[in-house]
Amino acid sequence: MMRHTLLKELNGYAEWADLAEDYELWTRAAQKSRLVNLPYTLSKLRRHKGSVTVLRRTDQVQACGKAAAYFHRSLLGR
Repeated sequence: MMRHTLLKELNGYAEWADLAEDYELWTRAAQKSRLVNLPYTLSKLRRHKGSVTVLRRTDQVQACGKAAAYFHRSLLGR
């Protein structure tokens, strides 16, 4: 869950992160706003044989790594 104003400020999802778009968006949100975990479940994750997580797992992990590297660089500098 995210405030619409923050989503607009972040300009939505990064196009390059199509396999890890949520993860990448949250790393940018963490730089602009305070994040918290809600104490209840809002949705459930469903995996199936045709999901991106199953079919393109290696690419997805690489996209997450790239997003994490950008995040770390923004926090720590080069």
